[in-house]
Amino acid sequence: MITVGLTGGIACGKSSVARYLATLGAKFIGADRLAYKLAKPQKILWQIYVSRYGEKALNPDRTINRPYVAQVVFADEAELKWLNGATHPVLRRAMEREIRRHSRSNTRILFLDVPLWYEAGWDDLAPTVWAVYADEETQLKRLLRRDHVDEQAAKLRLSAQMSAAEKRDRADVVIDNSGSWDETREQIDAAFAMLSED
Repeated sequence: MITVGLTGGIACGKSSVARYLATLGAKFIGADRLAYKLAKPQKILWQIYVSRYGEKALNPDRTINRPYVAQVVFADEAELKWLNGATHPVLRRAMEREIRRHSRSNTRILFLDVPLWYEAGWDDLAPTVWAVYADEETQLKRLLRRDHVDEQAAKLRLSAQMSAAEKRDRADVVIDNSGSWDETREQIDAAFAMLSED
């Protein structure tokens, strides 16, 4: 099984790249999807959020109030560090279980979709890392359009993560998604073809 880390800065288009890779036959484990499952009422991440933030962290239906938590952690670097420290080990264990499950199946190429790959220090989970990149101006425009937040909130989110440029510089393969989707797709096709030859 070929295992590849897939990361990228916020609003760089990593999800679009992942969806296209799936059409090429790649399998995925998504850290965000795992986190969503583990944050359902009474699950382990839910308990972490509630123990830290109390009832403010909950919607009326007892699900996590994600906009509230985002507002808190993106405005306070120490709080974001605490939350990552509390949640990343839980997510890593879940990720490792999923990797083992895929390794026992017929999965040929497995991507680990992890936005905070480098921040979490998960370099040892895959020998190769792909980073989806977009320049900062493009990121900001996409983030404003996607999340319907004001410019100050968008810039706070961008500054709370490692820059897309640093992820680009650390990655083994870079998919530059600053231009047209056709240009991005050509890069994905070429990189995936090299993987498939291994």
